[in-house]
Amino acid sequence: VRFLVRFRRGARSEYRLSAGPTARHHGRLERVRRRVVEARPGLLSRFWTARYGGVLLREFLLLAVMLWLYRYVRFVVKDNHRAAFDNAREVMSFERTLGLDFEEGIQRAILGHETLVRGINRYYMSVHFAGTVAFLIWAFVRSSAGYRTVRRILVLVTLGALVIHVAYPLAPPRMMPGFVDTMAVFGPNPYHSDAVKSFANQYAAMPSLHVGWALV
Repeated sequence: VRFLVRFRRGARSEYRLSAGPTARHHGRLERVRRRVVEARPGLLSRFWTARYGGVLLREFLLLAVMLWLYRYVRFVVKDNHRAAFDNAREVMSFERTLGLDFEEGIQRAILGHETLVRGINRYYMSVHFAGTVAFLIWAFVRSSAGYRTVRRILVLVTLGALVIHVAYPLAPPRMMPGFVDTMAVFGPNPYHSDAVKSFANQYAAMPSLHVGWALV
């Protein structure tokens, strides 16, 4: 292959046929080609190990699996109404035996403070999940090692709680005689939403993931 090469001589320009790329040029082209080919798997590998690439993607996948498990448990225990209330009566009887049946008295003491009750209800329904997600984001950005420790503990706590929820469904105190369902009476009540009803497991009073996640 030959190329037309333009030469300037004074005011005149001449065009001559020049030989194609030399062996040195071929060597350079080959090195460039190899770099391009070798860079393709390298890009994928770097993305998969990057903190804000594959690592973050795997964390989202883990979160999706955990949410699916939580919803699956809800469907497993949704028809265990009788067992949930029987277990709740057993727990309350055990509390009375130990002298720990003080929840009803605490609730009666604050029922007259409607603003406080509404604030507690709002905190219960909004901070639980959003606060946990915000904390995980902060931990992820701050320290990879610290985040992995927190995430490992959180996953173990959640899995352990889900196993107990299946084995021992438990109705919460607000559903039991002697207690007032403050979310139904004072609001806000998230369980009026069909979306929440289809997702939340209301027979998971113990162990409480609200308490478990807050402690983590």
